[in-house]
Amino acid sequence: MSRISQEYYDETVLENEETFELTPDEAIAETISQLASQLQLGDNTNDNDGAAAAALSDLILISHPHSEKGLMERKRHDGFVSLLTRLDEFVQPNAITGVIDVNELNVGTCVDSIEQIQTVCETSNERERYRSILEREMGLLTLQSLLSCSNERVVSSSLACLGSLMQNTFSFREDFKAFDRLVSILSNHTHSRDSTILQRALTLATVLCTKCEPNKNSFLRAKAVYQRTKMNTPPTSGDAPGGSAVLLQNLSTWLLTTPPPAASNMASDVILGHCCNLVASLCKYDDFRAESSSANETASMFYRAGIVPLLMNGNTNDDTGNRRSVCAVAFQDSYEGIELQISAMAAVRALCVNDDIVQSFVAGGVLELVAKVLKETASLLPTNEAGTVSTCDTSTPTAKQQEEARSRKRLLSITLGVIRNLCGNDTIKTNLCQDEITLPLIVSTMTARTASPSPSTSATNNKKTTTSLWAGPTMLEHSCGILAAMSLRSPTNANLILTHHGSTAITSAMAQNPHCVPVLRQGCLAIRNLVSRNKENIPKLLDSSDNLELVLRDVAG
Repeated sequence: MSRISQEYYDETVLENEETFELTPDEAIAETISQLASQLQLGDNTNDNDGAAAAALSDLILISHPHSEKGLMERKRHDGFVSLLTRLDEFVQPNAITGVIDVNELNVGTCVDSIEQIQTVCETSNERERYRSILEREMGLLTLQSLLSCSNERVVSSSLACLGSLMQNTFSFREDFKAFDRLVSILSNHTHSRDSTILQRALTLATVLCTKCEPNKNSFLRAKAVYQRTKMNTPPTSGDAPGGSAVLLQNLSTWLLTTPPPAASNMASDVILGHCCNLVASLCKYDDFRAESSSANETASMFYRAGIVPLLMNGNTNDDTGNRRSVCAVAFQDSYEGIELQISAMAAVRALCVNDDIVQSFVAGGVLELVAKVLKETASLLPTNEAGTVSTCDTSTPTAKQQEEARSRKRLLSITLGVIRNLCGNDTIKTNLCQDEITLPLIVSTMTARTASPSPSTSATNNKKTTTSLWAGPTMLEHSCGILAAMSLRSPTNANLILTHHGSTAITSAMAQNPHCVPVLRQGCLAIRNLVSRNKENIPKLLDSSDNLELVLRDVAG
């Protein structure tokens, strides 16, 4: 479909109009019908003409080339193409170093072109078509080439533009080939006092590796061969660090507070958060198109390289002699931000893939950290006098309060994911099950309900109150997974879970999410484990008022 050019469409419209003596509108309809047949956009019936026109409009202009509207649209189209052409003129790499040198007089023009391209592809009502033009005119390759530019303004703008494009258009990620340049940027700017380029490079790397298994492997295999140098010498790979080594180098460097690599601790926290997000993306299996995943091998590689002390118990001393780690920074009592906490816990969760790594994190204090998060987020659970359902509060929280509540909820969800992975160890899961903190809070999270007023149901303005589970599907999946892991091969833990009304929580989660397969799967596993070695509990569960049997029959049906 992307092979149909604007010129081909315009020529076809004019040819049909002249050959068959059609009106402009009839010529457009005939051309769209022909192209729909060629591109197999439908069965070429009248019912599909609208769908074909919509599909083509994302790629090319379908207005008549000689109409007033068509002329204006083509003028904007030609202006965008001229931006790409102008940008392409700057890609003239040095024959020796391979670095692109942009004349200082042209830097402003180059940066302005990149920013205009980004703005059009982000905000225009026709952004899908402009992105198609960008791909067809090799604009993506031009932007990737500019990552090796010697001017930092050009590099920074290119990173921002590519990050936006990759975020909004998934297919572009698979076309990214400049991982060596990207890793080189990360390596060259590790100690830079201006963190903007580093932040944008880490953001781009994270976006590229999210849900794209080939890109994860490409990033890890990439080498920082484009080293900055004042001499006209070609880059050599030699012992150049790879993607994982450069990432750990940044993580370690930005843990130091004195002398700071950036102008403020806030910039340091942002960099640490981006590093953790990239680690989590690399170690997560999220590309379900791939037949296999290297997530476990990547997590093991990071573990062998020494990432656990950087995240948890710290092996880097600051100027006061204190041992520092990402979690030590993020969860200190005086720390007000929550984004770094979320990123740190996401990285911990993604890394806990085998027993050796789990025990290393436990030795570093992850259990204490988990308990702290659970206690602090327990206040989020809606309760009333009965302890289960919140009342309809007439006060409206501020936007800041709503955003903070959403962030706290995200942190709790990720922390539950950490607990779920930790429960792969039999000793740890038993300790968590019996510590009088974890299990009650998990069950409370699963059963907490929020109340909201429904619209008026009568002329007297009587309002009914409806309730729903406070926890979302992801949180419920993790909670059911935790209970399933805790009760696996452990009759004692199973009885303890039932004592805390865990079966009621599991039944409620499945009943409220009848179409969410992950929740249903983990809920069924949990029920199975609760009774597999405790057969005496089967009648209790079936005879309870939770309607467990009915829920299970619905799942099976």
